[in-house]
Amino acid sequence: MENKMEHEIENGQLIISFYGEIDGYNVAYYRNKLNVLLAINDDDVIFDFKHTTFIDLSLYFSLIFLSPYLKSPRTGCPSIAR
Repeated sequence: MENKMEHEIENGQLIISFYGEIDGYNVAYYRNKLNVLLAINDDDVIFDFKHTTFIDLSLYFSLIFLSPYLKSPRTGCPSIAR
C-alpha cells in the first residue's frame, strides 16, 4: 500500500485520510501538509486512520505540535481521530 494522505470536504467537515505507514521518515511531509490544511480550515476536522498499517509516535508528536489548530470551538478539547 502506498503511503499517502488525502483530504476532502464532506458535509462541511474537513476529512484527512492516511494510507499505509506513518513513521519518522514521512511524518515531516504530512506535518507540512497538515499545517496548510488546518491553517485555512475553521471548522471541525476528522482524521481517518482506518487505512493505515502502522503508526509510530512521530505522528502523535506532530499532532501535539499542531494542537492549537485542533481545539474544538464547542468544547475547547482536541478532537483528532475517527
